[in-house]
Amino acid sequence: MKYTVSGFLFALALSLLPSPVAAQQGPEVNCVDCPGFNWIRPYPLSGNWYNPQQSGSGFMFEIQTTGGFYGRLGGIYHHYDETGSPTWATIIGTLQPGEDEVLWELETDLVMVDGGACINCPYQEPQFAGTAGTIRFEFLHRNYGRFQVDDGPWQHIVPLFFGVGGWADFEPHSDQVLPDLRTLGVIGPGFVLDSAWILVMRFGLGPGSINYYSVPALFDQRKQIPGGVQYSLFYTPTDILPFNIGELNCTGSEEAGPLCTLEFDITGPQSLKDYVPEFVTSATYLIRPGNISHNRIDGESEDGSIALTAFRIGVD
Repeated sequence: MKYTVSGFLFALALSLLPSPVAAQQGPEVNCVDCPGFNWIRPYPLSGNWYNPQQSGSGFMFEIQTTGGFYGRLGGIYHHYDETGSPTWATIIGTLQPGEDEVLWELETDLVMVDGGACINCPYQEPQFAGTAGTIRFEFLHRNYGRFQVDDGPWQHIVPLFFGVGGWADFEPHSDQVLPDLRTLGVIGPGFVLDSAWILVMRFGLGPGSINYYSVPALFDQRKQIPGGVQYSLFYTPTDILPFNIGELNCTGSEEAGPLCTLEFDITGPQSLKDYVPEFVTSATYLIRPGNISHNRIDGESEDGSIALTAFRIGVD
């Protein structure tokens, strides 16, 4: 099943209709036998988050990680009051490391304000109007979390991959949605590169030292495989045409996963072999699908000695 912006807006419209359906806790993203990681503790994705089973309310998050030991989260919770009128609350706090499956957690007040300026009215400063309760967040992946207000039920939330879309490639075993990673699009009679990925492999040599190699790349040729999906990885040097250097395979079942593996297959020109050491390209990299977003991927090698981060450039 593919999830798109138009589908989200349709669901939003439906959510505004009267309905006797009970509240839903949100998508279930299982992670059976998922590996523990040594290098990474990904922060939640900045952007819009919501419970697809209760579309019509949600969060806008901004996470900043400079100037302190841990990341600061600022956000807005847009929801409805007892009369059904739209309202919102602000959220500010510092993310704290969680335990076990929880990467980050946060507990803070839902701050309300009122008395501000209406549209096209003379400005007047809004005033503090108390709190709407205490909200608790637990983020299990970059793209998966849950929240609770006071003693209410927990709800699971995921980002809205606005403008990119994605697929629930692991149904019926998991509700996990993977965003579309492809960087080639069809415009007119041909293809155009709308963005590119930079793969960064980091490893340590000696106390306190970090070394890394970066590889310009793109993901393309998305195809279904048993239990999931596969992307082809291409190397994109500036002096020659792109050539295939590996595959990203994401699969899941009742017994394991969902989990992605990235493996290099360097059989093309010598330029990449000369640039990246063999111990880097011969490793198998493990990536939780929940740590794959439309603009970033985080994982590490099976033995935990090499961290892998991929940044998508050309996408804001």
